[in-house]
Amino acid sequence: MTAIYARQSADRKDSISIETQITRCKTMILDNESYEVFSDRGFSGSNTNRPDFTAMLEKTRQGKFSRIITYKLDRISRSLLDFVIMLEDFKSLDVEFISCTESFSSKSEMGVLIMKLLVMFAEMERKNIRMRVVDNYYSRGEKGFYLGGYPPFGYEKIDKFIDGKKTSGYDIRLDESPIVKSIYKKLSSGVLSANGICKELNQKGVLTRKNKSWSPTTILRLVRNPFYVCADWRIYDYLLKKGAKITSKPNCFSGTNGCVCYGPKSKRTKSKFLDFTGETVTLGKHLGIVSSELWLSAQKVIEPQKSGHGYNTSVKSYLTGIVVCGVCSGKYSITTSKDISYLYCRKRKVSACETPVKTIRSDYVSQFSDNVIHNELKTLSKVKITNSKSSRENELRLRISEIDFRVSNLKEQLKKTKVSSITFFDTAVFELEKEKFILKQNLKKEVEESVRLCYTDFSDLIENWDYISNKYKRLVAKELIEKIEVSSKLVAIYIA
Repeated sequence: MTAIYARQSADRKDSISIETQITRCKTMILDNESYEVFSDRGFSGSNTNRPDFTAMLEKTRQGKFSRIITYKLDRISRSLLDFVIMLEDFKSLDVEFISCTESFSSKSEMGVLIMKLLVMFAEMERKNIRMRVVDNYYSRGEKGFYLGGYPPFGYEKIDKFIDGKKTSGYDIRLDESPIVKSIYKKLSSGVLSANGICKELNQKGVLTRKNKSWSPTTILRLVRNPFYVCADWRIYDYLLKKGAKITSKPNCFSGTNGCVCYGPKSKRTKSKFLDFTGETVTLGKHLGIVSSELWLSAQKVIEPQKSGHGYNTSVKSYLTGIVVCGVCSGKYSITTSKDISYLYCRKRKVSACETPVKTIRSDYVSQFSDNVIHNELKTLSKVKITNSKSSRENELRLRISEIDFRVSNLKEQLKKTKVSSITFFDTAVFELEKEKFILKQNLKKEVEESVRLCYTDFSDLIENWDYISNKYKRLVAKELIEKIEVSSKLVAIYIA
C-alpha cells in the first residue's frame, strides 16, 4: 500500500495547490494499487509537527505502507536534520520514499545524496525568506507603513498613501479617545487603580478592540503603549533611557504625533514589562491622544518603586507617617483587628511614652482630616503657577538630549581606542559640552519667559476621594498637612 503526502503553507498562496499535488502523485501509483492520501494545509515545512504527517508516520511504523510519494521534497520537510532522521526511519522499515517531480527514490544511494542536497537548499531558502520578511517588517515600520493587526483602542484603520504607495493608517475615534484620556487621568491622579478602571469600564459595557471584557493587564498595556502620547523631547529622552532603539530623528518629536513600537514583544518577560530594550520605536504618522506630561505621570504610577513593589502597593491607612502623639511627638503606627484599623503610639508600646491614649480608630481621625483636605483642595483650585510649553523649548530640550546621547557614545568609543586618539575624543566631548552649556542657558531663559498663571480644578479628586487608594491619599495629605496631633482630649490638624 502507498501513502501520498501533500502540504501547502498558509503564507505561500502562490504555491501549487494540494489538489494538484495529489493528482501528480497519483500518476506514480500502479494499476489496482491501493493508496491513502494525507495532506496538511496551512502548515510550515520548518518542523514535523503536522497532524496528517504525524498520522502518516505512525501508520508507516505499523507496517501499513511500503512506499511514500510526495510531489516535491520541500513538501515533506525544509529541515535537513528532520529529513535525514525521516530517511533513516524509512530505511530501517524498508519503505521507499519517492519525489515524483524530481524523480528521485530512496532506493538508490545517488538518489538519497541528491535528496539531501536539495533539502539543504530548501532549508537555506526558508531562512532567507524569514530574513527578508523580518527586514521588510522593520523597513515598513521605519517608513510609517501599517504593520498589521488590530488598530489600538481609540483609533480606527483608514486607507492612506505613504511615498506614493497605498497602505493603511490610523485615525482617532471620537467615541473612544475620551475613554483613553479618562484612563490615563484616573490612573495618574490616583482616582482609580487599574482594577477600579477595569471594573468601571466593564460595568458601562465598554469592550476592548477585540470585543472582550477589560482586565488589569489590558489597562496597563494600554497605559504603557507610547502609541497614544503626543511625543516631544520628554518621550524621546524617556524611551532612550529605557533601552528603545529610536529610528526617528530627535527634531521630529514636536509633540503632535504618537510613537509606533515594534519588535520582539513576545519575548518580553513579566519582569521586563516596563522595559523597551530590544524594541524599535518610530514616530508614527498618526496624531497622539494624551499629552507627554500625562503619559509620563501614568508611567510613574505603574513603574515599580525603590522598595521593589509595584503601583498597587497596599497601604492600610493614609494617616501613617502623619499622625503623631501629643505627649512624646512620636509617630503613630497602624494595626488591624477584625477589619478595623487602629492607630497607636510606637513609644507607648515600649513604655517610652506616658500618653493615656492606647489606640484610636483611624476612621475617626480620617473624618476630620478628610474635611480639612477637601477645604484645602478647594482653595488650591483657584490658582497655580505653571509653564506654557513652546516649540522652541521642545527643540532646545531635544538638542540637549541628542548631545547627551552623542557624548555617551563617544565615551564608549574612547574605551576601545588607542592612547594616540584620546586627544581627538577629548576635544569632541569638550565641544559638545560647550554647546550643551549654551543650549541650557537659552533653555533657562525660554522657561522663565513662558511662566504664567492658570486655574486648576480639583473637583474630580474631591468627588472621588472615597474611591482613591490610601497610597494616593497619603501623597495628597503629605502635601497639605504638616502633622495630625492626637491627645487624650482632642485631635489637632496642622496645615503645611
